[in-house]
Amino acid sequence: MKSRLLLSLLVIAFLTGCSGGQVATVSYDSGSNRSVYETKRYEVSSLSGSGYGSTGAMRMRVVAQCTGVSCTPNVAQLVFGIDGSERLSLSDVSGRIIADETVVRWSSTEANRGFAGTREGEVVEVLGEFATVEIDVDQLQAMATATSLEGSLGGQSLNLDADVQFGLQTLLQKMRQSRSDGNSSNTGA
Repeated sequence: MKSRLLLSLLVIAFLTGCSGGQVATVSYDSGSNRSVYETKRYEVSSLSGSGYGSTGAMRMRVVAQCTGVSCTPNVAQLVFGIDGSERLSLSDVSGRIIADETVVRWSSTEANRGFAGTREGEVVEVLGEFATVEIDVDQLQAMATATSLEGSLGGQSLNLDADVQFGLQTLLQKMRQSRSDGNSSNTGA
């Protein structure tokens, strides 16, 4: 009897842990007539701050939007942010991701649309979401299926592991599923 109870508790804990944080979500805002596809936030780098013992985590999430219900976006955005209570210094926010033969590069200027005063090579203090990089869905697909995936941002290496790839694969699957379920408006971003 005890072993059966223990097994039941393990199954419940496993299912709760797996369903607690969805890897990718789809939502529709009827007010703006936009579908939004989004991954959870993945830790892609650990950082140390300037204060004693201050640390933070650089996180990345992927967001893709399009006009309509069950539409399929053409582009996605890699959104980078910092967790923690203190601002952290980065050499700049330019970066790159290499997915097998596909290379995605961006400058600080490209990553900082909407953020004022960042120039190439300039040290920046960051907290919260600080860089948004637009990529096309083909580049996202390459990242999701790459056998070798590496990257850097602001002089920091990015840990783009199997969990990140699984999230990207799930996001792309939801985008394809929407295309087959309904209308196929392809207006991105």
